[in-house]
Amino acid sequence: MSDADRQARAGNYVFGRMDDEERERAERDLERDASFRNAVMELAEQVRLSKIQADPGAWDAVSAQLTALPQMQPRHGEPAPFAPPKAAKPPVPPLPTVLDRMGKRDALQIGLVLAGLVAAFALGYTAGISR
Repeated sequence: MSDADRQARAGNYVFGRMDDEERERAERDLERDASFRNAVMELAEQVRLSKIQADPGAWDAVSAQLTALPQMQPRHGEPAPFAPPKAAKPPVPPLPTVLDRMGKRDALQIGLVLAGLVAAFALGYTAGISR
């Protein structure tokens, strides 16, 4: 079987375009033919990444079939050679700061108090120097 034929057959399997008899034969070939299995895995991963699916359940069906194969079971202490993707964690929102919690009026009041303190210290400093 040529690479083009293998890719076409893998595409038919991934997108669910096979009748029952062809599908059963393809599933037997997944167990025996490493090159066909690799073609199916690569295409299924490309479909998952590009989010282009003719059938919404195509990726789930293919990943379930692939993970059930004996060749895909993890060996002693090794990670699984093929694992369905994990759900992404939602982004963590930034922690609120003191300025985020206070309103504009409160910030203005604090600014005026700080400006008054700076002016008082500057006046005291200049009065102390002139003596």
